Amino acid sequence: MEYKIYLSSKPSNLEKGNVWYFICPATHKFCRKLYDVGRYFVHREDLPNAYYEKQTLSQKNRDL
Repeated sequence: MEYKIYLSSKPSNLEKGNVWYFICPATHKFCRKLYDVGRYFVHREDLPNAYYEKQTLSQKNRDL
């Protein structure tokens, strides 16, 4: 399957050029990473069960 993922740039807050972003095909948000989900690439917010490993641990076990 082929489809386009658009890029966009915004001025850097350090005033040293531009920062390039992907535009998520599902959420239309600017993002620096897209995740491979089967046949598509999407922004993390479009993944319903995407958690960092630390988020699944109890508060006691997070610092271990």
